[in-house]
Amino acid sequence: MEISAKHQMVLTIANALNHPVRLEILDLLQTNPATVAVLTEKFGDDVPAHLNVLKSAGLLLGDVDGDMPVSLSPFGIYGAGKIMDEMLMVTHEDGGCGGCKGCSEKN
Repeated sequence: MEISAKHQMVLTIANALNHPVRLEILDLLQTNPATVAVLTEKFGDDVPAHLNVLKSAGLLLGDVDGDMPVSLSPFGIYGAGKIMDEMLMVTHEDGGCGGCKGCSEKN
């Protein structure tokens, strides 16, 4: 089965958000950029791998292998949210779930 580019992007974003350390990194970066060294000190030696996953999903800006700070990608975060919202609206277009934004607006 061939998957559409839109659904591949959803899977990439979902994978990026599917780890507690990556969620903590995103949360920390909401307030300030941070270097890989600082993030590694706080979250452990797997940070570079987590940063690569987040960057591949378009959620980070900066050199995840260098000494310069990394930061959230405002466009990436906005785009990820928009894609996920669209998927929820398509999935729940009948309005039956009552919990997502799309269904709440229909009711």
